[in-house]
Amino acid sequence: MRGALRLRVTCLFKRPKTLLRKTDPPERLWRICRPDLDNCIKAVSDGLACVMQDDAQIVLIEASKLYCAKGEEPHVCVVLEPAV
Repeated sequence: MRGALRLRVTCLFKRPKTLLRKTDPPERLWRICRPDLDNCIKAVSDGLACVMQDDAQIVLIEASKLYCAKGEEPHVCVVLEPAV
């Protein structure tokens, strides 16, 4: 990919057992502990080196770090597209 790029990253981590009780909300919850969000973004952008010339091309980043919803598997969702 060439030119200015927009990166969207959603990191979904496994819920701890303390958040799996019936009284806990079923939807995704903010994760406010380590790893830091900027470290997650850096790991993703480094891994995208095969599809872009340089990570300096990224001009816009939208990122979030959450615990999975109940029944959801941990994963990372990455979208890299031209910035408009």
